[in-house]
Amino acid sequence: MPPDQASAKPRLPLDKFLRQEHETILREWESLDRQTLASAREPSSEELRNNLPDILSDLADQYVRALDKTRHIDFPQQGPRKHAQHRWEAGFSLEEVVREYGLLRVTILQILSSRTGELPEGELVFLNEALDMAIVESVTTYVGKANSQLPVSYTHLRAHETGRNL
Repeated sequence: MPPDQASAKPRLPLDKFLRQEHETILREWESLDRQTLASAREPSSEELRNNLPDILSDLADQYVRALDKTRHIDFPQQGPRKHAQHRWEAGFSLEEVVREYGLLRVTILQILSSRTGELPEGELVFLNEALDMAIVESVTTYVGKANSQLPVSYTHLRAHETGRNL
């Protein structure tokens, strides 16, 4: 066997990494989230994780389905939509929602840093693109929810200004 092949690390596709490290990613993300974001300090572990386990599983599943691992990623939108909806209802700010995805990215990359040579080429691009798509969908959902509340807020404000109770 040639020396370069003997020293080559075994390849670990992104989906297998995400499944193997699933609980470690969630645990470390939760800890970082609680340390970083004020709104993340009080919720139970289950509430904080919300549907993040599903988002990680969807990411792994989409990796398996993707023909081209570096382009045209069709990441499922249901997980990010639910996450944004839950965060809106829990009182998280839009900045906190976006920061949570950044913390997820940091957590995954930190765990992956000692194993990057194991990932096939292009898989970090796939990971980043999929997380970016999840952020976009979460922001769109959160802003949509916020905008849908504007007429109600306006009505309450007008009623208060005119001295009427609703």
